[in-house]
Amino acid sequence: GVAHKRPDLVAALVLAPPIPGVGRRILEVSPVNEFWHATFFRTTLVEQVFDGNPDAIRALLKIHLDGWSGPGSTVTDELLDNMVKGCSAPGAFTASVSWFRHLESNPVSGYAGETVPGIGDRFDKPVSILWPECDPLFPTAWSDQIDRFMSNFSLKFMPGVGHFSPTEAPQLFAAEIFAHLSGEWRADAAR
Repeated sequence: GVAHKRPDLVAALVLAPPIPGVGRRILEVSPVNEFWHATFFRTTLVEQVFDGNPDAIRALLKIHLDGWSGPGSTVTDELLDNMVKGCSAPGAFTASVSWFRHLESNPVSGYAGETVPGIGDRFDKPVSILWPECDPLFPTAWSDQIDRFMSNFSLKFMPGVGHFSPTEAPQLFAAEIFAHLSGEWRADAAR
């Protein structure tokens, strides 16, 4: 990503998936079924059916919010309203999914072609990784390869949290950001 290409611009990161290390597991049946949106957003149906159509946008986004939010999440209705409002102007929805249209941004092809860097090329800036335990797109088992891509990180699992983790657990993100800013952050065991 950008931080790996320009580490001189990065002091620290607080991240949630997508995180490097998924690899060819992305091609298994369950992930392929979950990542249908990555291919769909590359089609002209985005412009033809969804762009500028608030009802269609709401229906599509609701599928994602209902399926990917943690159990009992209370942010989905408010988040859905805000997302529809922000994506309803002509061209706005297409712009919001445009990163899927770049070859390097398609998670399926990107992860399937992922290569492990050499030990000296691992990202070495401080990174807090907050991994949602209820994210159907990124199962917690996929956190097992992080140390092959990063050398200075902490990993914390977020119980009951789904894919939209910054909106479901903002306090956890704020705490990690504060830990970096205050100098209290520490990596997990030496790698």
